[in-house]
Amino acid sequence: MAHKNEKNISTQPKKTKKKSRVPGENEFSGGTESHQEPKTKGKKKSHGLMDESLTPDEKIRKRRDFLYLYKNGKRYRGKYFKLIHYSNNLKKSRIGIVVGKKVGNAVVRNKVKRWMRTLFRKNKNLVKQPMDILIIFKQEIKEASMEELRDEYMHALQVISQTI
Repeated sequence: MAHKNEKNISTQPKKTKKKSRVPGENEFSGGTESHQEPKTKGKKKSHGLMDESLTPDEKIRKRRDFLYLYKNGKRYRGKYFKLIHYSNNLKKSRIGIVVGKKVGNAVVRNKVKRWMRTLFRKNKNLVKQPMDILIIFKQEIKEASMEELRDEYMHALQVISQTI
């Protein structure tokens, strides 16, 4: 016995009409012409400038590398962060960034990490010898500006380059 609310539903898919569409004369025809520059594969030419990218092999990601730095690295204490550094046998310097929850919420912590990665990227050439650098931020970073962080980082690089 069928109830009032039940309906017979067909198992066959509904047939829908395809709407044919013909593009107008001013519409893009799908060719290769575009108002944007074509996307190129591979690396861009640097025009003689330093490479300011941050590749995955320039980031410290493994726990054992962090622990090794904590144990064997030399320390620098600044106003906004502690810096631990140790020479590596790689061709590039690497950076690790630690920002604890005491610094702020996720938005603040991510902003601080972005600032630090930018400073590292743009100043790679100041690190004379390849080394691992671990930066542990203090709570004081909450009140700092990007310029203050940059000044502190540059000072730290000068100090640690003299200890090598």
